[in-house]
Amino acid sequence: MTRKAKPYFLIFILLIIFTISTFAQVSKNAIIRGKIIDSKKGEPIPYANVVIVGTSMGSSTDLEGRYVIRNIPSGHYVLKATYIGYEAEKDSIQLDEGEELRFDLQMKPVTIKGEEVVVKGQASGQSQAVNREINSSQIVNYVSSAKIKELPDANAAESVGRLPGVSVLRSGGEGNKIVIRGLAPKYNKITIDGVEMESSNSYNRSTDLSMISSNMLEGIEVKKTVTPDIDANVMGGVVDFEVREARVEEPGESEYSFLAQGGYNNLPNAYKNKFNNYKFSGSIENRLLNNKLGIFAQVSAERKNLMSDKLGVWYTHFGNSRTKYIINSVSLTNTPRNKQRYNGALSLDYQWGNGNKIKFTNFVSSEITKSKRHTESYIIGSNLINYWLYDSQERLNSITNSLSLEKKIPVFDLDWSFSHSYSKTRNPHNWDAGFTQTSAGLSEFDQKENIRPVQVPKGADRDLSDTHLRSFQNSNSSIKSRSLNTALDLKTDINITENIRTEIKFGGEYRHKIRSYEYEEYDTPQLLNSGSALFVDNLINEHFGFPMNRTKISINRFLDDDLDYHEFLDGDYELYAPMDYDMLSEVSNLLQDNIDTIAASGNE
Repeated sequence: MTRKAKPYFLIFILLIIFTISTFAQVSKNAIIRGKIIDSKKGEPIPYANVVIVGTSMGSSTDLEGRYVIRNIPSGHYVLKATYIGYEAEKDSIQLDEGEELRFDLQMKPVTIKGEEVVVKGQASGQSQAVNREINSSQIVNYVSSAKIKELPDANAAESVGRLPGVSVLRSGGEGNKIVIRGLAPKYNKITIDGVEMESSNSYNRSTDLSMISSNMLEGIEVKKTVTPDIDANVMGGVVDFEVREARVEEPGESEYSFLAQGGYNNLPNAYKNKFNNYKFSGSIENRLLNNKLGIFAQVSAERKNLMSDKLGVWYTHFGNSRTKYIINSVSLTNTPRNKQRYNGALSLDYQWGNGNKIKFTNFVSSEITKSKRHTESYIIGSNLINYWLYDSQERLNSITNSLSLEKKIPVFDLDWSFSHSYSKTRNPHNWDAGFTQTSAGLSEFDQKENIRPVQVPKGADRDLSDTHLRSFQNSNSSIKSRSLNTALDLKTDINITENIRTEIKFGGEYRHKIRSYEYEEYDTPQLLNSGSALFVDNLINEHFGFPMNRTKISINRFLDDDLDYHEFLDGDYELYAPMDYDMLSEVSNLLQDNIDTIAASGNE
């Protein structure tokens, strides 16, 4: 053993000796457990604060109103329960050495004298969230299921975005990722019932939250502090989505719910689905075997039109000035986007004794996103206009399964889990076509100050007969990620002195993870300048029956007169060349089927 290692070894030995002696003392101490109940309704009060007055010993109740305080020296104490909206409740208790006492408390709602006050059901749910935040040893924000139902949020990302320190990133107007404390989504960890969701992104580990339906959630918890039991690579925070457990008024009687929503928007787009926006959700839940076994199941389906318009402007400094800028380029983009999503959740839980529970949770989601992006770019320095059309189809499937056990054992609270998480994102056939017009009349804007973006497209000399096919690209990709996890944690409270109390938690985790990314590209770049340009032009001319004496494919051959970008960017700008998606899709298939022949022609 090196001299440098000796101090650490001695500290480790002393820690073991201290722990053994402490546990020996703990085994002689008493335990008190029980429930905190609403005195009028007889319902449990979750996340109430329970303390032994004059000491640091205490606990908080779980969702069923149960609490447990361990390692209490024998003696006479006063037990106190507090909860926002209720009167504090106190009672005296006597504990003998090694005793395990069952002690329940009933709390009375606070009575307000004066004018009539109407309290909605959501208020009780959010008061539970507030008490949960107060009782946590970490910096935690919590949104209850009651509050989620009250707010008009389209998905879980929108609900999380309402918490302080959290902002939402959007795609097509729909929230899909979150930023915590200013850190990018890739620095956050997203879990469902403690199971980390696999990333659907090829470049980083960020997770798409739009897949999670807010209707299936018990609550959402955001932890903003890094503690030893959180992965070291989590720099932003941890967002845990808790799947609902069955809660019914009459055990043995199934409860059903059904939600139907529809919508209309006047967004012009290539899919023409202005009326076909919907969301359907149905669930069933019950509690059996004397309220011990709970079953909750839910399915949902939705479809959205997420069309968006975008203006992009690129600037550079003017000369040596740091306060004056000139415009380099302006781009106009219209993105029709159609999204279909299907979700399913199944939660089984069995509860017995005082806080013992085993839970089996399953979540599955499938999403199909189709988008067609039309971009017109005005490049001032090069005096060019580029017309681009992109077609993308993305299919995303996600599955999480978890089996967990919470059990009270002598001295410790045991928490064990085994989980499986899977994600697959496929883009089976993406393509993009590019047309270019040279000598576009943009030289008048070159190196000039005080040019407004709207002036550039309007001042361009657009000539579609002189705009030709420049490039065409086909691609497909697949991202798969799967992980298997098992973890065991043991936790207990230890009294150092009467007023100093600490929590000891230790455990371990094993993770097996496989992640793969496959990308395939069929590229015909710079068609006008490559050796295969004439072959490609003739191939396309022959397929569509165009005149064979042409050596360049004009964009005029692929215009769609029926496609209307009505009031693009409120009518301030105009998309000048709407292209025919079906015809260019045929070109994509034609080039992909003949890619080897095209490559060979370029080498001749």
